[in-house]
Amino acid sequence: MAKDNQPYLVSLSHGYDEERNCIYVHCAKDGKKLEYLRLNNAVWGQALQDYGYKQGECTHIYVTVQFSGKVSLIEDRGVKWYAMALMIRQFDNDA
Repeated sequence: MAKDNQPYLVSLSHGYDEERNCIYVHCAKDGKKLEYLRLNNAVWGQALQDYGYKQGECTHIYVTVQFSGKVSLIEDRGVKWYAMALMIRQFDNDA
């Protein structure tokens, strides 16, 4: 995210929807990130899966992907529920 040529980076909980080829994120209703996104919805992001340090090999196992995109703020309550359920299923194996 950026505003007035100043970058802003923030980590967000997210869920990937393969069928719709989109990433949903969760955040508060107010705050700096929403202020920035309302002025400029272009983003560059990175998702990381961290598998931890590999003992005895002095290496860290991880996978990352970087992407660019445009953010759309969701107002529809049904879509919000869908996105939250998707994120919960991806975070919680028991959900």
